[in-house]
Amino acid sequence: MIPTQKQSSLNRVASQKQFPMTCVLYGVLLCASDVAAEVFRADGIIMYRAYKQDGELAFSTKKAFTCWVDGRNWSIITTNLSPTGKRPAKLYYEIGYDGSNVFSLGATSSESLENYFKSVKTKRKPPEPFFIDGAMITSGPVPYFAVDGDIGPIWFAYCSSWYLDTRVGQPIKPIWAIPPRLSKSTKFYSQAEITRHPDSPRLPAYAAFFSDGTVYSAETDSFSPRTGPYNVGYTNGVFTATDFVKAGDGVLPKNFYFALFRPKPGGAENSQLVIAADWTGVAQNVGLDSARHISLPQIRTNTYVRDYRTTASITSGCIEYGITNGQWRNVGDPVFQKSESKALEYDQYFQKSSRNRPKSQQAKAFTRYAVYAFLLASTLVCGILMFTRWKNDL
Repeated sequence: MIPTQKQSSLNRVASQKQFPMTCVLYGVLLCASDVAAEVFRADGIIMYRAYKQDGELAFSTKKAFTCWVDGRNWSIITTNLSPTGKRPAKLYYEIGYDGSNVFSLGATSSESLENYFKSVKTKRKPPEPFFIDGAMITSGPVPYFAVDGDIGPIWFAYCSSWYLDTRVGQPIKPIWAIPPRLSKSTKFYSQAEITRHPDSPRLPAYAAFFSDGTVYSAETDSFSPRTGPYNVGYTNGVFTATDFVKAGDGVLPKNFYFALFRPKPGGAENSQLVIAADWTGVAQNVGLDSARHISLPQIRTNTYVRDYRTTASITSGCIEYGITNGQWRNVGDPVFQKSESKALEYDQYFQKSSRNRPKSQQAKAFTRYAVYAFLLASTLVCGILMFTRWKNDL
């Protein structure tokens, strides 16, 4: 039998032996703004490892990271230290929260991008203007982690205090990737058991995330129960942070680890969980940075943006546009509003086409079956005529 959520989390804590399971989900709100005058900074390395279903290592990546936190606002930069193969190399990712929205920028090496297009056999010319970098804007304060999957554990280790203050006793957004169009939805929120460090800014020392035993289908936009015994829920992920050190009036961790689990194939016969991926972060420097001002990512070149700030009822949840002047666009920008109008027009056309599609498919199916019936009837008629002629010849 798979252990219950509480048993599973307690067993994992006992094996870690790093922090006692006390002070779970504090009931008193203590805002991180108490230390808003100080800008905390952490510099380090994060290692990501992905595993096959049999538990063997599939691949790993390594990145350097720098993180700044000023009250509820924060900024994170990750720099790739691993080879990227034939894919265009990302120079760095920069993600920042301005108190309302999260701005994410992926800076691509223009040289590797040009080499990539040369290696692709196509007669199509690159569009003009040619967008080198990609960006995404989502509602905050939790970033959309699929922009850079390594952001999640870093953000949770150093930037999550204010968010956790607002979610005491409530489900929270998971710190792994979810579909971007659902970034504003509570569908993917996860129940969590959290222990926070007692000293300001009260960052998480331990967290266990729980699945409710359902799995999401993008085709139907709905959840359905997993096969037993996972349909009763299981531990989806475990986060630990250790070696907290003093930084001004705050206390920050030097090491953190996050493991993501998934049900083992054949769950009805074996209820064991297997590790899907893990992240190990080590900060070489933790302290204050009085010279740093939290700001949005710097746009350095032509950038293509997927913007989820739209309030329009668009299926994808976002609008798309380009930035060629180095400035982030606000929702009142003419380009933003024009892109939103075009997205609505396209969405309405697509929905209308979808409504008509079943009828056209039904007509095609009827025609196909009618042809089959005609051929079958023709064969039978020919057979009867031939049999009649053969009988008359006797």
